[in-house]
Amino acid sequence: MTPPETTALIAHLASDFDALQKAALAHAYGTASPSTIAALTSPQLADAHVGALLHAETLARGGLHRARLSAMPTRERRVMTVRLQRIAQARKRAAAAAKHARLEPGSSPRPRLPLAARVLAKARPYAFHAAYEAACAERELAPTELDVPASNVWNWARARGLVTSELPPDIQRLLACSDEEFVQALLHDAREEENPHLTHDAVVEHWAAHARTAQAWGRYAIALAERAILQRPANARAAELDALDAAYQDAAVLALRAHEATWRHAGLRRRISRLAHPVIGQLRLKCGSEATRRLAAAEPELWEEITAAAAAHELSCRNSSEGCPACAPGLAAPYLARDDEPRSPAAITAPIALDAARYALLDDVPANIPWAVADAAVNTEESALCGYGWAAADGTAGWGDSLASTSGEAEVIAVCQALLALVDRHPSLQRVLVLCDSIQAVEAVRHAVNGSEPSIIQRTVLFPDGRALLDQLAPHRDRIEVRWLKGHIGHDLNEAADALARLALHRASGRTPESVARKSAEQITNSLRAGGPSGLVA
Repeated sequence: MTPPETTALIAHLASDFDALQKAALAHAYGTASPSTIAALTSPQLADAHVGALLHAETLARGGLHRARLSAMPTRERRVMTVRLQRIAQARKRAAAAAKHARLEPGSSPRPRLPLAARVLAKARPYAFHAAYEAACAERELAPTELDVPASNVWNWARARGLVTSELPPDIQRLLACSDEEFVQALLHDAREEENPHLTHDAVVEHWAAHARTAQAWGRYAIALAERAILQRPANARAAELDALDAAYQDAAVLALRAHEATWRHAGLRRRISRLAHPVIGQLRLKCGSEATRRLAAAEPELWEEITAAAAAHELSCRNSSEGCPACAPGLAAPYLARDDEPRSPAAITAPIALDAARYALLDDVPANIPWAVADAAVNTEESALCGYGWAAADGTAGWGDSLASTSGEAEVIAVCQALLALVDRHPSLQRVLVLCDSIQAVEAVRHAVNGSEPSIIQRTVLFPDGRALLDQLAPHRDRIEVRWLKGHIGHDLNEAADALARLALHRASGRTPESVARKSAEQITNSLRAGGPSGLVA
């Protein structure tokens, strides 16, 4: 039982973020009192503890970034680096504890089939699924009706009368926002004024889905500030460094709010599951039991072996009191059968087919077509800065930097820059070709130039920089071709493009001086020319 003083401290820390963060940092540095440690390690504060450390970690990273750009002495930067490392380590420990807290016995009310039945289901997955579908059909149910969905949870619950369907006007207005409007609301929440309506059950899933996009715009602001700093002399950067601090303050709040959205959404799913399981849980058990009975009747010897193995396992398993929640796959391994195959084509999920699903140029590419390999490098911190590079078969190359929300968007920028360069250098030729080791980028560029699947483009390319490049490609759609190339397996052009991209990123972030970067890029290009056209072989 939690002592009253600890309960009071938990309530205080839950209501005062500054106090929570101060306590979390004291715990990270090893100076927290026993009562503070007891409060922070309680399940009630598990997720909030992670959020406080995530916020502090982002600010610490921003402070170190500023120190590097303001030429702070190395000794002081080392102290800041150690501080950042300790916060990051504490955040990882807190995240592991929070995950464990969610998985404690009794936290999930979902009823389970007996262990032997679950082992049989894992040993004959397709046969079990077919029998389960048949048992559901006899009750005029679809299997999907017996599971809480991974998305659109609140609407699913509302359709079944599990939650109140009446929504306040402010909630309705939030839900009526377009994706871009909703992201702007999240940015306003982080930068201007906290929006209390985001935590409503009807909104929290929308919040969780768009929090990453809002964070990306936070990294965009950091990158813009970073660029402005590097354009100024080292002794005249005060205003620009203050802008970087402000951008990191926003990024810290965005990271905290994104974390909050995630754990609130997870909590919503758990609550909806608790509401739904008294009804659908029993139906699921009945259908699962019927499927087990049918499989056991079809393979009685297998069922007898599995029953005996499960019973023996339960005698020695330390998780037997919880129903051995994770033991079935391992127990099923000796009984897997190769002839257990999908019963219908719908059960087969075919991989995405690419006409370039090889590691090299295809044989049908004319020998005289200009072609290049493009690659990108992204910042691993909070900045949206990215570098791109491309290397052509004739020994020429290009490199530069831009802004991207993800590695996929950075790869799109690299492909676009390479295509535009080839089109510009070969105006009289019908076609040019660029290879890239990102399937996501290949598909996004193809859809963009063909005017198809705008949703794929919107998911991949968020910032105006990449979208402007795709617009520039549109007039040349009949001349350009993009294909996939497996990366980092020794192809000369791929390795050169990767090196140029990393060099561009280091230059853009101030880690490599301009003169050194240009000299290194020249060495890479000269080595390509000295080697002659590189042939990619399958």
